[in-house]
Amino acid sequence: MPNVAHEAEFRLNPSERATSVVASSLTTIGKPISELPSVPARGIYYALVGSGHLNLNPTVLRVKVEGQSVFIRGVAKEGAIKQHSARLAVERLEQIIRGSAA
Repeated sequence: MPNVAHEAEFRLNPSERATSVVASSLTTIGKPISELPSVPARGIYYALVGSGHLNLNPTVLRVKVEGQSVFIRGVAKEGAIKQHSARLAVERLEQIIRGSAA
């Protein structure tokens, strides 16, 4: 099965809260990945989330925070029936982050 990726980039105000908002948002919807530890000092966070049909497709999210900019990349395996897991996971996390930052 091929890996399918989806990315998003957006800005948050104020920037000093961006890292804490991202970290708390990821713990809300996902769990840490021991093989890919987050590095908060560098603004890099990883989480494994469920996505796709009934949130059963594992999707890896990588979030990079640079100042006010937030970059999200999701990667998931997609079989014959496309679930758009990476896109759905990225969009869901972006909505949570934007809602928490407001």
